[in-house]
Amino acid sequence: MDIYDWILSEEIREHLRANHSLSLDEKVTVIHTAYRSLEEKYAALQALLEEAENQEDKDVLSQMCRLYEWAFEQLHEEMPGQIFLYALPCDREPGETDAGSSIKGIYHTYDELMEFLEDEMEGMDTSTAPRRADDAYNPDSIREMAWIEKWACVDGKMEWIGSFGIFKVEEHYCFRNFVFYQWGKTFEEFVRQMGISERVIRLVYAFVDCENPLPLPFRHGDLVRLDLHCWREPLYGVMCIWDDDYGGRETNMFYMKDSHLIRIRLTAWNIDLANNMPVIHWLRHAEASELPEGEERLAELSSSLHRLAERDQKAAEDIEMDWGNTRACKGRKVQDVIDEIHSILKD
Repeated sequence: MDIYDWILSEEIREHLRANHSLSLDEKVTVIHTAYRSLEEKYAALQALLEEAENQEDKDVLSQMCRLYEWAFEQLHEEMPGQIFLYALPCDREPGETDAGSSIKGIYHTYDELMEFLEDEMEGMDTSTAPRRADDAYNPDSIREMAWIEKWACVDGKMEWIGSFGIFKVEEHYCFRNFVFYQWGKTFEEFVRQMGISERVIRLVYAFVDCENPLPLPFRHGDLVRLDLHCWREPLYGVMCIWDDDYGGRETNMFYMKDSHLIRIRLTAWNIDLANNMPVIHWLRHAEASELPEGEERLAELSSSLHRLAERDQKAAEDIEMDWGNTRACKGRKVQDVIDEIHSILKD
């Protein structure tokens, strides 16, 4: 099965296809974090299971399939008093529901819910989507189109059974972040009963970060474009890659806001704006001619970093870009960074 086809960024997809053989864990992660339906993901895992040759790979894929089968069971199982809440996406812990104003619909079965969602998403107006990164760290910029919760009557009272987020990307209905636990059991008891290994737990429930990187086709100073599906306009920035504190390499993208630089940390699996939103779907190289008005200095910054890197890669990576930049504050002025690089180049 060609898992590379599941990577939405054509540039990254073809780079990986030509230069990197995906490991089993990487294939599973591409599938599990993909913007596709549970049914498509399950079918892909089953196809990999049929192709698997060694027993260890078969065990991992069998466990993944069992988890998806169990999720299907929770969605379709008829329980006393069950309802599916179609809620506006917002921050809350599993089992916590906001005030009634956030609930957009209540449905009695999963099939009834899906019939409604297909009609709802078919006519969805994307003109109200966030423009792009004007409020890049505002959670409303990176949200599901809907948050679904299943509740049912357990021992005489309504209890939370599970939840999942739903998106629509291109023509795919996408289920993400599904969370279901067997009622009356702790997570440890549930995992033990299901026979799930630590390796699979890490793949499914832990946000995959730098521990399992993929070789992206970018170098220090490249001008890039981030096309998140939930923005109407792309975000342009400059790639900066340097050594981290753990002996690895850290990948960052700096974009402009009010003439200052703002940092977004990237890995193959994550964009710092939101956990578990894979870079492999949304990033590509950009041309200077694409830049919006007022952001032309990003091209100058990119060119300057490339020239410095050609002379001294370490010096280019040592340029201070953010001075402790966090989600709440701006980094250095773009022109100040460019001036510093030009000063070094003149020496």
